Amino acid sequence: GIPMALNMWQLLPLFSRFVRALGFDVVLSGRTGRDLQMKMESVSAQPCFPVLVAYGHIGALIEKKVDYIFLPNVINMPMNFHEFEGGFLCPYSQSLVYQAKAAFEKKTGATRFIETPVRLGQGEKLLRKTLVDLAAELGVAIGPRRTSKTKAAG
Repeated sequence: GIPMALNMWQLLPLFSRFVRALGFDVVLSGRTGRDLQMKMESVSAQPCFPVLVAYGHIGALIEKKVDYIFLPNVINMPMNFHEFEGGFLCPYSQSLVYQAKAAFEKKTGATRFIETPVRLGQGEKLLRKTLVDLAAELGVAIGPRRTSKTKAAG
């Protein structure tokens, strides 16, 4: 399941396509509404409202009994303005998966959190490694494609 909150909105096209390509169905948490309010009670800290709402979406996915909650630890994003360095997400966004695991620890049942660190703003090589690591966390082995030269040599 993918919670429809925070940076997952922006990353939904990438992540949903990736998850489907690995052979999984994508379950979304749904729309933000009052029904999420009760699910936000698992939060012990007082983060900003968008982070509170994210907890509600995670709770909704747990209630749907999804196998996985796809909530990788997104560290940074590509930069649109080269005057700025980093492109790092706020600490609450970066650590949401770890806080959510603790907050929902007694409610998750068999649901597992996908928490691989993702660095989208540090070049293609690291992005490829990140996708391989994400697939491995889902139990799927992927790797570099073999070219015709390597096939002939191998």
